[in-house]
Amino acid sequence: MKNILSIITIVALSIASLPLHAQTTKAETAIRKEAVKNLYLDVHHLPAKVKYEAVAKLHAKDVTVSKKYGVHFINYWVNENEGLMFWLSSAADTVSIKKTYAEGSGIPANTLYKVSEGTAAALQGKNNLFLDVHY
Repeated sequence: MKNILSIITIVALSIASLPLHAQTTKAETAIRKEAVKNLYLDVHHLPAKVKYEAVAKLHAKDVTVSKKYGVHFINYWVNENEGLMFWLSSAADTVSIKKTYAEGSGIPANTLYKVSEGTAAALQGKNNLFLDVHY
């Protein structure tokens, strides 16, 4: 009787742990996929002044194809007078970003920088990202 009770307990615990194991595996997979993403800041130098509204339209084209290449656009900034656009995105590599621009807006980045997140942004829950450019 003791053996039967022990076997039933072991089988019940094994069955109960199956869904937990599957959920953990999915979470671990999602974490691993996110871990391979890097942050990039890319700079576009246009030959003339640019309006923020025009940049927003270009950005919409890039966003439509970004999932195809695993690119997530986080934020962007525009210097209208100097024709500069700065984009912060996360992706596995620069090739993915270049393919997104080629198929989306057709405007390639002049420069792509791999960057890391600052301590202040991490402490604030990544809600307030600022771009500070030093010439």
